[in-house]
Amino acid sequence: MFGPLRLSQAVFPHMAARKSGTIVNIGSIVGEMSVSSRLFVSSSLTYIVSPAPWGGIYGASKAALVRLSEVFYMEAAPFNIHVVHISPGGVKTNIVSHALEEMKLRDDSFYKPWFDAVYKALHVSVGPLSLTTDQFAQRVVKQVLKPKPPRYMTLGAGAFATALLQWLPRTIICWMMWVLLGEDGLGYLYRIALTLRRLSGLN
Repeated sequence: MFGPLRLSQAVFPHMAARKSGTIVNIGSIVGEMSVSSRLFVSSSLTYIVSPAPWGGIYGASKAALVRLSEVFYMEAAPFNIHVVHISPGGVKTNIVSHALEEMKLRDDSFYKPWFDAVYKALHVSVGPLSLTTDQFAQRVVKQVLKPKPPRYMTLGAGAFATALLQWLPRTIICWMMWVLLGEDGLGYLYRIALTLRRLSGLN
């Protein structure tokens, strides 16, 4: 949150002086909390939507970045500066592998019974349905270099379904997310997704 804010503050004077520039903030679909006008650049059959149990602090920081991007979009517009917010879905980065290496619970944690579900959820987020970092970068760069880049982009595994689910009542979304991530419904859906992908010849 503070990194993107400080970097934007640093580059803004230079962009404003020449009345040109594009600022790109990278968030996450885990931070999505509401429906807005969006450009769907890429999507896949999904397994992750927000809000996600076990990721409260991470999700809250990403949600804050969405609001910051929207406010800055308005504040930068008079200076012909574009602000693009990107909420990726599943992308194969090292963040998950590092998290899995460090993940542990205290011996007296009440959430010990859900440890395996947390582990599986993290592992699936970088599975075969996710974009590679090269694919992600190429699609993002293509869009943000346009004379009029989109205000919002979402791409990667889970992106499309996340946007669709935002139309449901929040109570239903919270229940669905608990079933998926708290009770291993995620693994079941993921296996279905892989099967459909194979049958459709996308592999």
